[in-house]
Amino acid sequence: MARSMGKSFNMLHSVSHGCPLASYLYIIAAEALHYQIVDRSWQIQGLTLLDDVAMVLDTTYVDDKTAYVKGDENNLGRLENAINEFCRGLDAKINWNKSVGIWISNKPVLNWAPGPISDG
Repeated sequence: MARSMGKSFNMLHSVSHGCPLASYLYIIAAEALHYQIVDRSWQIQGLTLLDDVAMVLDTTYVDDKTAYVKGDENNLGRLENAINEFCRGLDAKINWNKSVGIWISNKPVLNWAPGPISDG
């Protein structure tokens, strides 16, 4: 399936923090990000658990998203690209300074950092 951005529109009102719709809008956005991450065209490899029984790619709890992915530079780059494309579609930004990666492996830690964010 080809991806493309839809027509832009101007926001006339924002949703305030206490608005009862805010949590539902967040759930919709979090679910859309999930589908962006698991879209096979990105070729993001998740962690394989229990001898290929399951692959877990991401979880969401309140306003935190956790992605469980195979730790190699190409795979992390694909995850970053998928997230950045999602953010461009929403005109949102990831604060990479507040983002944390936890390396769980018996192999050496990668020397990887998110790349510069482009607008196109």
